[in-house]
Amino acid sequence: RAFQISFDANGGAGTMDAIEGAVNSTVTIPASTFTAPTGKSFKTFNTQKDGQGTDYDPASTMTVTGAVVLFAIYEDA
Repeated sequence: RAFQISFDANGGAGTMDAIEGAVNSTVTIPASTFTAPTGKSFKTFNTQKDGQGTDYDPASTMTVTGAVVLFAIYEDA
């Protein structure tokens, strides 16, 4: 069974296609194609909207355990 890893712009603009992976498989996190809010730049993806979860940088890998939303996290430019 495959699960989707989807991406939330979290205050930025644009959309990104979800990626899919089977349980216990490894997927590679794509580069962000979101447009950062004014005065900010993309920092990483995180499992929580407030950035307090687990970070996943583009090109890093994640083991699929279920459906996940990764939120774009920004920092001051």
